[in-house]
Amino acid sequence: MDLPKQNIANRIGRNGVTVFTEIVENKLGWLFRLNHLEDDFGIDGYIDIITSEGGLTGKSIAVQIKAGNSYFKHRTESGWKYYGEFRHLNYYLNHDIPVIIVIVDIDLKKAFWTLCDPNQTERTHSGWSIIIPFNKELGINSKSELEKNISPVIDYVSQLEDYWEQNKLLMSAEGIIFVVDKDDITSGNFQPILSAIGRLTSNRELIFQHREKVEISVYGYDTDPRELFEIKEVKNWVRQIFKSVNGLSFFLRNGEYAQFLKLIFFCQIEYKILENEDYIDFRGMKRRKVSYESTELLKVIKELFSDLNDFCETFDIDKKVNEEITNNIMNCLTGGAFGKGK
Repeated sequence: MDLPKQNIANRIGRNGVTVFTEIVENKLGWLFRLNHLEDDFGIDGYIDIITSEGGLTGKSIAVQIKAGNSYFKHRTESGWKYYGEFRHLNYYLNHDIPVIIVIVDIDLKKAFWTLCDPNQTERTHSGWSIIIPFNKELGINSKSELEKNISPVIDYVSQLEDYWEQNKLLMSAEGIIFVVDKDDITSGNFQPILSAIGRLTSNRELIFQHREKVEISVYGYDTDPRELFEIKEVKNWVRQIFKSVNGLSFFLRNGEYAQFLKLIFFCQIEYKILENEDYIDFRGMKRRKVSYESTELLKVIKELFSDLNDFCETFDIDKKVNEEITNNIMNCLTGGAFGKGK
């Protein structure tokens, strides 16, 4: 009678997977997820690493399983030689998780494995080969060696507790003042400001919470009678800030009482102090009047807006927000010529 015939190779393959699954789940205490046949491109499935308490770790090992006597024919002094195709080797080595190659002795219900390590491969006439050692029987004693090939399991929730608490404090703050010490100025150190801005840009909500709410205060020159923008080391430090810290134009306070934005301006322009035109501001502090050419303003604006545009593009910030900050900066630096200050 003419009937369909059973595919012996497929039966052996299924039996090999069955033996392998039993070893993984009963001896190692882990889980094996089999790929559907149509999704098998050289990886038969994945071992999911499970803790001794039964916790799924999110760590996996990819597996290629071969079963049958033919895979035990090519013996060397140290193990069995496994032969493969170049396309599969490329596929294995491009995985972001470890890949092991397993051969299964169905009769003895044993499996032997090796890590697909490029340093252990050899070229053959039409492909490549790797040795699967005699002493690499898959079982309880394999656990520690297999675990060496995966990254450590980390309790991220515990680590994030501090991060979340810091975010909560930052989100509740109406504004932030960063104090730059004189030692940082003299040494040309921007790392504290760079780290602070990096912290604000780590979370999109923080970016918008502190938009135009950051002030920078320079500390250590209280006894110096000069204005900060007259002190050479301060001037040099400020002039370099946009080359070292991106996004300041987005975060800096730019209202009527902004300090650091105006310091940036005066550190980069040519100006003339108007003698005998000092005045006392609303806080009782003595102020000096200066004059400058409009071209000096354009020089600073160009640098500020280049920084702002780059930042908004990097963080996909709406054009309308960019335009609002642009107008506020112009308003701040021109004394309200572009509209009412904050």
